[in-house]
Amino acid sequence: MTQEQSQDGPADWARELAAGRGSAAEHWRHLPGWDRGIEMHRLLPQLFRLLEEASQPGRTSLLEVLADRADDLRRTRSAHRERALQLYAAEWERIVGLLDDERAETRRLAARLLAAVRPGRPEATAALKDRAGVESSPETLARLLTAVGAQGPGDGAAAWLRCWLDHPAPPVRLSAALALLELPDGDGAGVDGLGERAARLLGEPGAWQARPYPLAGPFGRALRDRPREAARFVTALAGRPGGTEQRVAVGVAIEQLRRRRRPAEAHWRTVLGTGKGEGSHEARLLLARSGRALAPYADELLALVEAEPGDTWLREGALVALVALGDRRVLPYYRDEFGGQLLPVGAPPPDWAADLLPTVRRVLGRAKRLRRWEVRGLDEALRVARSWGPAAAPLAQKLTALLDAPSITARAAAEALGEIGSQAAPAAGELARLATGRPWHGAQTAAWAHWRITGDPGLALRTVGAAARAGLGHPVYRYLAALGPLALDFAEPVRELLDAPGEFSRVGAAVAWWRITGDPAPALPVLLRQLAGPADGTAGEPTLRAVRLLGEIGAPAGVAAPPLRALLAAERRHGATIALDEELCAAARTALERLG
Repeated sequence: MTQEQSQDGPADWARELAAGRGSAAEHWRHLPGWDRGIEMHRLLPQLFRLLEEASQPGRTSLLEVLADRADDLRRTRSAHRERALQLYAAEWERIVGLLDDERAETRRLAARLLAAVRPGRPEATAALKDRAGVESSPETLARLLTAVGAQGPGDGAAAWLRCWLDHPAPPVRLSAALALLELPDGDGAGVDGLGERAARLLGEPGAWQARPYPLAGPFGRALRDRPREAARFVTALAGRPGGTEQRVAVGVAIEQLRRRRRPAEAHWRTVLGTGKGEGSHEARLLLARSGRALAPYADELLALVEAEPGDTWLREGALVALVALGDRRVLPYYRDEFGGQLLPVGAPPPDWAADLLPTVRRVLGRAKRLRRWEVRGLDEALRVARSWGPAAAPLAQKLTALLDAPSITARAAAEALGEIGSQAAPAAGELARLATGRPWHGAQTAAWAHWRITGDPGLALRTVGAAARAGLGHPVYRYLAALGPLALDFAEPVRELLDAPGEFSRVGAAVAWWRITGDPAPALPVLLRQLAGPADGTAGEPTLRAVRLLGEIGAPAGVAAPPLRALLAAERRHGATIALDEELCAAARTALERLG
């Protein structure tokens, strides 16, 4: 696509595409207005009207664009998502009309579009079934079955799909099995072992076209809400010689582990047994973010770290996981490779300080006046020093020297000094200078650290209080919360931010309000809002902080008991990572004990 074409806008580009003169359909993502914004709502009806006048090649290209966009909408949480899908659904008759097009590719794309749009019209489902009865192309027929399954369990979908499980074409049999798996559990009754059936079909030539992403292919989505069949699927693939089969098994196992609090043992075994190049990159990320859930597998993790030669990705994930577990057996490896990991390593326990202090001190000593990325391990050294608190006191001199470093490094050093406390007293003067000198984003951090070291709140109240009145955001809440009742003069600006649009700001303000005033009433609606809705695996740090604060408030937060119990009872994870979900459950149990 030329620069001139992209500047014409999506509508002009679409007309060129419909006439068969446009450039490749994959460029649609880069067009202004054809993103997730409101412009798309005006463009969609135009594109569907163009389908009627498009040339055959142009029609195929337009359909591909529309199908790509619909699939993309299903995967996102865009604010415009529901409105855009409604506009798609309103065009269901036009899409259905293309099911009888003379070109198999057009029919296939129309079926794909109906699978993504899911118009909820019995007429659309009936048209898909009718077309399937006469379709000659196995690939298009497979798409038609997928589309029927996507419409949901009504209209006898399960019974109709079961009839296709014995079709001679492998892609058709596989699509029937996957469509049955995607129906609500129970609607596939009468078909035993769909997971094993899908695993067998996975290895048949021509059954499906493997792609690098997503790792699990269509199997992850189909098995997402079928834990028993997912376990059967990965078990059936265990030991298969094909790299593709192993990659898919690892992908399905990862999805199940991320999604379920009580996953089958087979999924952990599949991930821990990942072979080189068979999804090890994704397995590495999972291991690094699994927290206490990996405690029963510490020996297997250590074996991955010690393996020679081993898979670099998997080894790194195992090392990060063992550090998070506080397993001292990995300490020599972590010390020797300090700062060499691409993934951030969780803070090692303070009782590792004696072994790691020389290494951390060396890294900090190389960092003065250099930027973070110029010194290997600097970010990690600062993070470790901050997390150790008073145990990092031997590092105070090196940290003080970094207060003259570039601003992000200086701010992190100030935070670490503040966590050390009174043992970092020689840094007080330099911190006061940073808090009162030229304006910079770390002034509040320096003032807070000065208070933590000296016990004198005056400088912190002036600096942090001025920032609070100016509305400088989340980092300020933390320092006001730490000051507690000393910051009572700044409670009102905090209260005004309890209705802020962002969850980090709202929860940060709630924590500060409670710690400053001891009044739970204005904070409780903010905290309860974080617990609203079903588990969907997206809860982040603000939800964890909210649950911890509910426990801190105690009995006055008794209204939170039902949602906390619901959080713990859920089969599906709330947290965005396994580690965060484990912390969330631990915090919820503690909170319920304190609520009484």
